[in-house]
Amino acid sequence: MKYVIVLCCAFLSSFCLAQDAGIEFRHDNWNQVLSDAESQNKIIFIDAYTTWCGPCKWMNANVFPDKSVADLYNGNFINVKLDMEKGEGIDFAKKYKVNAFPTLLFINGKGEVVHKSLGARDAEKFVTLGLEAMDDESNLLGLKKKHNAGDKSPMFLRKYTTTLLGANMDAMSIANEYFDSQEDWLTTDNMSLVGDLARFDLDSKYFQYMLKNRKAFENHLGIDRFEQQLDGAIGSKTGSNASLEKMTDMYRQYYPNTWERRIAKYTLSKKMYKEDEASQKEFLDGSVAYINKYEISDVTFLNSMAWRVYEITENPMYLLEAKKWALKSIAGESNFYNNDTVAAIYYALKQKDEALHFAGVAIKLAMEDKMDYSETRELIRRIKLLP
Repeated sequence: MKYVIVLCCAFLSSFCLAQDAGIEFRHDNWNQVLSDAESQNKIIFIDAYTTWCGPCKWMNANVFPDKSVADLYNGNFINVKLDMEKGEGIDFAKKYKVNAFPTLLFINGKGEVVHKSLGARDAEKFVTLGLEAMDDESNLLGLKKKHNAGDKSPMFLRKYTTTLLGANMDAMSIANEYFDSQEDWLTTDNMSLVGDLARFDLDSKYFQYMLKNRKAFENHLGIDRFEQQLDGAIGSKTGSNASLEKMTDMYRQYYPNTWERRIAKYTLSKKMYKEDEASQKEFLDGSVAYINKYEISDVTFLNSMAWRVYEITENPMYLLEAKKWALKSIAGESNFYNNDTVAAIYYALKQKDEALHFAGVAIKLAMEDKMDYSETRELIRRIKLLP
């Protein structure tokens, strides 16, 4: 059935004022929520979160308080927050296979999953998700019923596949039905779907198809995304304890022109978080050689490397190199993290004015994005103690 959308009307002034506070989440027991959903013919929206999940905190600060979100969700859903690592959330996570956060779940009074999506989204997209959950033409439960009733049209199968993928659910059987109906897998729409289905499974027929048509997929998906998927698939295939010999063979096979650089990065990553002095020395020397030799420009990677150097050494020789990397990261994309890194490195180098400047920029950016900057504030306290 379709669920009627209840909108906040102007004459319900007291109700509308309550909405301004954001989504009203219930905190009573799950069985009572299910019972109320059944009697009121409403869907339950569950914010399945953990306390350490950054995107969960972002949605809590930036999306759930939004008035357009509150109007829709308070009017049409019973809203529940559940910590997946505490209380009822532990059994809930097992039952509904919640293993990524945030998971945004819509469940009816019978306990059936009506709709599901993973990952943070802004207010506009979150409103769209709620509308999809109420529409049997778009939600997972409605699509499942249509498929069981015999709808095998290509347009429907494609939509069902993409909806399952968005929910991080098994989409392979439906996808196979769809692609069995397709003569050309290299259309724009089909290539995008093949890329989504391939994910990080090197042995899947969809990943093998991408590899056989590598140039076409590199052009369509972009080389960065294609290589990210391929790297992830190689890592998934070999496992975290793969030998250097095994990784070298894999990179030679899939990156014949750049395997040496990739092996150098892989070797570096294996040393990065070792705590023994010998490994840390190898990391420090290796990181300088690697970044200088290959002129690395990846913003996140440069910042991560610079921060690790700051964490493990007070040697100015390495800190000066790390400072260059972090500043290069800022030049590529200035954000809270790399400004905070530069501030910390300047502090370690005892350059007070520069450290205060970048710490201030970091806090400003954190405030704009409603991020936690308490550690940077503590860093400023320590910086001010410098002579």
